[in-house]
Amino acid sequence: MSSKSHIARRGRRWLVGLAVATTALVATGSAWADDTTVAASFPAGGGVQATNYAGTIALPKYQPSAHGGDPLLAVRCTVDARIEGSIQAESTDSDKVTILTRLKADVTLSGASPTFSLTANAGGTQNSFNATKYDGILDYGGTSGVTYPNLVGTGTVTQTFTDAATLAAFTATSPGETITLNVGATGESSGSGGGNLNLIFITRAGANYTCTYFHRQVSNTAVALRSTPTATLTAKGVTLRWRTASEANVLGYNVYGLVRGKRVKLNGKLIASKSPAANSYTFRSAKAPTRVWLQTVNLDGTRQLHAARVA
Repeated sequence: MSSKSHIARRGRRWLVGLAVATTALVATGSAWADDTTVAASFPAGGGVQATNYAGTIALPKYQPSAHGGDPLLAVRCTVDARIEGSIQAESTDSDKVTILTRLKADVTLSGASPTFSLTANAGGTQNSFNATKYDGILDYGGTSGVTYPNLVGTGTVTQTFTDAATLAAFTATSPGETITLNVGATGESSGSGGGNLNLIFITRAGANYTCTYFHRQVSNTAVALRSTPTATLTAKGVTLRWRTASEANVLGYNVYGLVRGKRVKLNGKLIASKSPAANSYTFRSAKAPTRVWLQTVNLDGTRQLHAARVA
């Protein structure tokens, strides 16, 4: 199935629209990072289709020649997934039972060279129905059955790449080049209740896929913290909270902790910046450090370490 792609240019990292716009601006007094966003939807046109599908999308690669020869510094990809569908459930047990159901799908974006994968878990709320013993009619209604029509759910995942192999894959060597990425959706809808349960799921999924190319180095301080990061330490782990006033040129964050006398990174992947504006974050780890630090990772590759206050 074909996909539909479009390009958006952004100034000060605020999305202008899904169309070609003017060159991004450099704000007076601040070295704002220039960036370009490319996007596609699958199915084409932004709809949904039955899950357990696989397809591809083609995104325009970053063109150094269109940006004064600036090299590509980072790629941030996002999957905004959505699901639609319905659930029918009927218990044929000889006693009353609680039926729990949920509409869900895993929507993916992946690349083969280099290998990477993002999965957005799109799900609706869990449904609960107190069924009586089987009422004798398999109609997904009455007192022993239920039907949930017109269900919807969403899910989002974002990942930032700065490794040389991924940057090379997203960089064009000639005008008009595109990168082909794999997309798909797997139905994960589920239900439970008693030992005799009839279930019918209709699960459809789709997604908007965006990749943002960061290509201009910055020299100003990228993040402004509203206050000192706060860590809550327990025997079961640590919770770190921080708030920012702005994140103009931030790729994301790492969290470090002092564990058995050694400073170790507590997060697996980089915690991506949510937006250039003010944001709030909460990070939890099962490890139990005695001290905690928040590290800011900026677009120009610089990093700052902020000691957390223990609550």
